[in-house]
Amino acid sequence: MSYPYFELNELITHLLSFGIAFALVTFLHVVRELAPKTVAIGDSKNQ
Repeated sequence: MSYPYFELNELITHLLSFGIAFALVTFLHVVRELAPKTVAIGDSKNQ
């Protein structure tokens, strides 16, 4: 006996979790790359 509702719910859960994980990894990658540049530019303006 198969319940299509549970299969759809599982698909939505997987897609949502993939989207959240992808967004988190992308955000952390951008922050990790831009933070040192921002600090370096800020330090050069203060001198």
